[in-house]
Amino acid sequence: MHTSMATAMTIVAWKEKDTWFRWSWIGYCSLVVFSTVYFPVHWVLDLVGGVILGTVSALVGGKLAEKVTGHITVFFSAVKIKKRPRFCVVLKKKEND
Repeated sequence: MHTSMATAMTIVAWKEKDTWFRWSWIGYCSLVVFSTVYFPVHWVLDLVGGVILGTVSALVGGKLAEKVTGHITVFFSAVKIKKRPRFCVVLKKKEND
């Protein structure tokens, strides 16, 4: 699960416009993937399976997010919601007696 989450996060970070954020997250996620194999906790096959699972998850999640965002945009453009404040505070000057 560490590898799949790190792979999915790498794919999401790759689409980020801010280069500092993108490369710092890609570096961090690469260290997570490397450490799962470096420390003798997981096998290389676990790494391959995690990369496949993370890639599929990120791509399917991205497609779903695009569809949902499109539907939400259409919904809010069709429904006109009037914004008004729930309460209003009016400050008045006291007249000196």
